[in-house]
Amino acid sequence: MSQTFDKTSLPEALFQDNNLAKARFRRGWLKEATFSSSNLAGVAIRRCAIGGMTIDGIRIDLLLEAEKDRRDNRRVRLRIADPYDVTEVRRAVSELGIVRQKFCDRLRSAPPEHLVALTGDWQWSALEHLRHLLFAEELYTDRWIQRNTEPFSPFGLLPDWLEGKPGYEIVGTEPIHDLDAVLAAWERVHQRTRQVLDTLSQSVLRTSVKDLSFGQSDVAAVFGTLTGHDLYHISLAEWVLSEVGAR
Repeated sequence: MSQTFDKTSLPEALFQDNNLAKARFRRGWLKEATFSSSNLAGVAIRRCAIGGMTIDGIRIDLLLEAEKDRRDNRRVRLRIADPYDVTEVRRAVSELGIVRQKFCDRLRSAPPEHLVALTGDWQWSALEHLRHLLFAEELYTDRWIQRNTEPFSPFGLLPDWLEGKPGYEIVGTEPIHDLDAVLAAWERVHQRTRQVLDTLSQSVLRTSVKDLSFGQSDVAAVFGTLTGHDLYHISLAEWVLSEVGAR
């Protein structure tokens, strides 16, 4: 019989001789959990933080990073080798602009019904990934770097963990399906990002954002997060379009 456990707190619990076959864990907190003498055959892990994960002493996160780099060299091109080197940061963000443009072209060439199609539980559509990218760049560029307090775009889309938090009420109030309108809003934000790059200096890169950001220490870290975050959601949106197109 299927059961649902919602917002259950069981730190340091011991599960022994339990049948959890086909169980689903969503937004779970399993940090530093240990599985031993268990049957994990066929287990699927998607969109989870796995830093430090090991299986029989082997760092799985490092293996996955290397394999992801091999499959998609955009990850390597967008990686910022020296976060305090102005030229290197500009190079990576310029490379991101190329990736963004190709992504936008693919969205424009996709059938409208593919843009809003879903591929299964807990998945965003390609258009929803785009809306989230709009919100994220507003957050990074306008709030964290420029400390701009103008309202967010209502076209954006929040991650689950920010829903209901003060200051983000307007985000997502217009769940728009107009691709061109969302692309135009995203481009306006990206223009502001490019303006920041035009006057970028090492002192700006070292400017602290600890009072605003979610773990980023300074502007350099924000740019590093921006490139990785954008490629992550662009890749997911591309995967969704491929899956929908293969139906």
